[in-house]
This record gives sequence, C-alpha cells and structure tokens, in this order.
Amino acid sequence: MSLPDGAGLKLKALWRALQGLVTIYHPVQEPIVEKTRARERAVDVANRGNNHLEKGEFDEAIACFSEAIRLDPKLVLAYRRRGNAYGNKGEFDKAITDLTEAIRLQPSNASAYYDRGLSYIETDEFGKAVADYTQAIRLYPD
Repeated sequence: MSLPDGAGLKLKALWRALQGLVTIYHPVQEPIVEKTRARERAVDVANRGNNHLEKGEFDEAIACFSEAIRLDPKLVLAYRRRGNAYGNKGEFDKAITDLTEAIRLQPSNASAYYDRGLSYIETDEFGKAVADYTQAIRLYPD
C-alpha cells in the first residue's frame, strides 16, 4: 500500500507528537494465564520486567522478558512487552520480530498489532502499519 506524497512524513510527525501522551499500557488486557509452576515463575519474572519497563530501564526489562520466555516460550505477554522495550530503545526490527511472535501465538491480541504498527511507522513501513492498526481496530473496536 502506498501513501500520497508526504503522508508518511505527516504520519511520523503525528506519531512523534502523540508519543508523549501514550503510556505503555493499552486498553486490551492480556488474557488470564493458566498457573503452572513454570508459567507462574515466568509471569513473576515478566512482572519484574514490567517494573523495569515502567522505569525506562529497557536493558533490564529485556533481560527479564527473555528469561520469562526461556521459562515459558508461549508467554505472549513476555514477547509483547520485550517488543515494547526494544521499540523504546529504537531497535524496531527486534520489536517487530517479538510482536510478530506474540501475534503468531495469540492472533486475537489487538495490543500486539497496535504495538507492531508503531514499529512499522518508525521503519517507514506505512502500509504494514495501516494493516496492523486496521486489525487492532477489528479485534478491539471500542
């Protein structure tokens, strides 16, 4: 999908203006996870990662989310949040990889589509960003 001349730059400028208003939380909550020992430990480590992410400690957050993924490779929250941390560091290709995995594991996760769309904007992949935002709206129209 191609955009009219200058539309990509305007979209980027709008995104940068809104960045300060967007928090790291999104309206869609992660599903309640089944509590197994490994999953429980992975969730605890991911929660520590969330604390680091909230403080802007992105490397520490990434380490925690990576450990959570090692403990439970199907923990969607850990992929999505590690993707957020990579995005905050400007490592958009890594963010896209993690968010794509979160979507593969849970195709109904509107937040993952939204977050991946943010990274696509930063990599000038506007058509993919529009597609992800459209899917996020389909999944979470409110």
